[in-house]
Amino acid sequence: MLIVFATLSGRGIVLAIREGIFMIRSSRRRHHVASVTSGLALAAVLAATLTASPAMAVPGITDVTDDTASFNFGPASSKTETATCPAGTRVVGGGGGLLGGQVADGLVITQMQPVRPPYGEDFYRVTVNDPSGAVDDWGVRATAICAPELEDMSMAFGYSTASSSSTQLATAVCPTGRKVVGNGGTVYNAGGQAGLQVMRASTDGARVYAQAHEDADGYSGDWYVFAWAVCATAPAGYEIVMAESPQRDSETTKNVRAECPGSKTLLSAGAATGFSAPAQVALQFAHAYGGPTSGTADGYAAENEPTFVDWDFIVAQAICAT
Repeated sequence: MLIVFATLSGRGIVLAIREGIFMIRSSRRRHHVASVTSGLALAAVLAATLTASPAMAVPGITDVTDDTASFNFGPASSKTETATCPAGTRVVGGGGGLLGGQVADGLVITQMQPVRPPYGEDFYRVTVNDPSGAVDDWGVRATAICAPELEDMSMAFGYSTASSSSTQLATAVCPTGRKVVGNGGTVYNAGGQAGLQVMRASTDGARVYAQAHEDADGYSGDWYVFAWAVCATAPAGYEIVMAESPQRDSETTKNVRAECPGSKTLLSAGAATGFSAPAQVALQFAHAYGGPTSGTADGYAAENEPTFVDWDFIVAQAICAT
């Protein structure tokens, strides 16, 4: 797949927040927390506002959600949902992930990807894999956040080297003068034996991280990861909001919500464990609730197999604009 960058123009934005890559405290052992509060807890917002000059608002923004897999909750080795943008709009970002399922089912996200095809409408695609092919009662949701072409809009990508390494990290970097407005990650050739743990933009909006980890049993084949970034001149009110989960130790599940402040809307959702999270841990969703009047991103991660390692907090990320 060949992707060509558009001609650069516009000016960069002022960095107002510190990059937050966190590590796992694995030296302590604690008992699992058997259950989590039913509501998603909103942790302290870590990011500050990023300002840009010049800046354009995001007119005509809309969101499209497809979860028709919810009508087919039977077992399958993989399920995919595609949310397609309306004619005349481009995919800015999106989100999605697992619907249903249970902790320790072994379900992993292998694709959360904004796609700008050479022909036809843009879309956001989400794939979840079940290596066993036997888990019942689960589906997939994909949400595309769409708008007319943004200023200096382009797609960037990066990929890891194909290998049998247990952890692989890819980084997609936006051209100078542009910022990440949408993000994604895709795992290739792992047969459902590796799932996304990290799928988010850097807090300065310069790049996207996508990291996947083999499951606890490992995978002997060569596999690799792609990171995807939708880039543009920063629109008016551009801001990246990060929130930490209240669960910070060896809990079985962790969840968190990041919200765009005031009347700002969501451009894309992201979520991540720590970069040192163990093999037993995988993202379950980074749901996006966007559109012209809302801006919320929900992140959720779970242990697919029990571990007493403290895997610290997870984060949800909301990329926002006016």
